[in-house]
Amino acid sequence: MSNAKIVSVDPTRFKLNEQNDSDFHLVGFKCIKCGIYIFGPATNCQQCTERQVVPIEFSGKSRLYSFTVINVPPAGWTGNTPYILAEGELLEGPHVLAEIVGMESNELAINMPIEISYAIDESGKHPMAVYKWKVTN
Repeated sequence: MSNAKIVSVDPTRFKLNEQNDSDFHLVGFKCIKCGIYIFGPATNCQQCTERQVVPIEFSGKSRLYSFTVINVPPAGWTGNTPYILAEGELLEGPHVLAEIVGMESNELAINMPIEISYAIDESGKHPMAVYKWKVTN
């Protein structure tokens, strides 16, 4: 790997600590009025439309809500194919889509514990940290 600075694939959804590669978080917002959590950028609550939302870091702990095997990737996909696209339900509530790594589809079960991790994609101009799901014990 080069000495180039690693950047997040999407800083509005995934925060990476440049000094500590084990410090990373999915990010979003929490509504002050109704308490709902929102993954990613938001200017108002998706449930009650309140404009007072505060930034938060998610725990990254989740359960496998759904998954599918992708045989024909979208344009620009630089990873391996086929791959497993998983929908995780964060402990805080929001659902997040990401590739699940380290498992075959026949080893997965709905509701199994998963957590967020990341992989470095060096296919572009700058190395990027791409968030992914992994199964936890």
